[in-house]
Amino acid sequence: MRLAVAGLSLITALQLTACHKTSQGPATIAASPSLPPPPPPPPPFSAQDAAEALDTLKHAQDHGFAAARFRTEEIERELGSDNASERAEGQQLLRTAVLDYARAQHGLTIPVGALPRAWNQRPSRYDAGSELNAALRGGSMRAWLDGLPPQTSDYRVLQAAYVEATRDHPDRTRPRVEVTPLDLGEQDARTEALRKRLALEKPELADIDADAPVDQDLVDALKSYQAHHHLEASGVVDEATVAQLNAPVMSRAARLRVNMERLRWLPHPEPDRRIDVNIASAELTYVRNGEVSTQMLAVAGKLGDETPIVSSAIDSIVLDPPWYVPNDIARREILPKGAAYMQSRHFVWRGGRLIQQPGPKTALGLVKFDFPNPYSVYLHDTPSKASFSLAQRTASHGCVRVQHAVELARILAAEEPGMSADRVDKVLSSGRTVRLKLSQPVPVRLLYLTAEPKGDEVVYHPDVYSWDAELLGLLDRYSAPRRRPKGSRVWSRPAGGRVQGERAPSTGPTD
Repeated sequence: MRLAVAGLSLITALQLTACHKTSQGPATIAASPSLPPPPPPPPPFSAQDAAEALDTLKHAQDHGFAAARFRTEEIERELGSDNASERAEGQQLLRTAVLDYARAQHGLTIPVGALPRAWNQRPSRYDAGSELNAALRGGSMRAWLDGLPPQTSDYRVLQAAYVEATRDHPDRTRPRVEVTPLDLGEQDARTEALRKRLALEKPELADIDADAPVDQDLVDALKSYQAHHHLEASGVVDEATVAQLNAPVMSRAARLRVNMERLRWLPHPEPDRRIDVNIASAELTYVRNGEVSTQMLAVAGKLGDETPIVSSAIDSIVLDPPWYVPNDIARREILPKGAAYMQSRHFVWRGGRLIQQPGPKTALGLVKFDFPNPYSVYLHDTPSKASFSLAQRTASHGCVRVQHAVELARILAAEEPGMSADRVDKVLSSGRTVRLKLSQPVPVRLLYLTAEPKGDEVVYHPDVYSWDAELLGLLDRYSAPRRRPKGSRVWSRPAGGRVQGERAPSTGPTD
């Protein structure tokens, strides 16, 4: 029986093979469908295109990119060669460099997987190759290259300040300042150094003798400097002020460089209507029709509970909201205070979850602004108004406390079709929890700008989370000049190690 089955299997196999034989020869595989034709080769750079591209690459360092990153000398040498194959290789190398520059100007220097999880303002997908080909075919190379950096006033201000910081080196001549009492009518070598140093910021002080006694103008100049650099405007030459006054200019250039990179991550063009929160300065700005409409103070997350960098859109406003306490906060901060405290603050258990009921003492205050994000953070009111008077406003569990939250809710409601500011007032007076859905969500951006444009000037804020150094390290790691293996026309980055996996997002709303 087994022999019979084996024989039938052999006959069947021979028959199947015979189905693929032709009358002229051995068995063949059935013909596959025809493949599509290969794509056309990319258009070459004309002499003018190449000159414009090289000129842009040579000035890439004005945007914070390493001068050697794009290998312009090597490209020029190959393009100018008498050997046709070397000129062709120069074309390929130029294309690779331009594509790298275009991607860098769109915030794609650092692989997305290498960014810390708290930095969720990730750059958008970008097809640099298609845009380059279109520019080459359309004769618009210069316009395309000029349009690659962010076309915003904020970026232009930071970029101009970066050029100034990298080309001037006043550290060699500017005096070093020491901690000193600043008493009116007094004068010594330390106050003389202070006056000379502040004269670099306020030229009108240069017209006064450096050894003149301390006067109110000098005290006011110091207060102005402190306020400009987000220090307490005390008029006291304390350690924090001295550290800022003596900070090297190149460290300022590095701060400008990382903040330009953060602006490259933002969606472009900028929405004309938006809410921006600068985490570093703990300030909220509402922009309407491209102009600043309202500004107010904010409170951001403390160390260990950092407020994430996020772009989203506020889609609802919750009036008189309860607070669903995250389990770790309940365990660490609420439960140890005992039943009497919890009762006085209107905490209750519901479905195994600790909830603070709505009311004047709730941690969220009277208003919460919701927007989709993987961190369960939001903007909200707070009964702890004293926190807004702090010089360093990092005190929350990650959410953003808003100084005039009710007024902001009234503004947004008044601009929503079918709503009004009065509706906010009526709901709040009723004591009911109501969610107002917005048919026109308001873009919201939680930014981290330690160098922030204010008009034509740059204001420097403390790097409260030490994220500047982390970003600078990533930029340096992934901005190293490309290597071209011998005999290859392709450049590659130096190995930078494995990218660490991202942590899973936290669950539950935070404060």
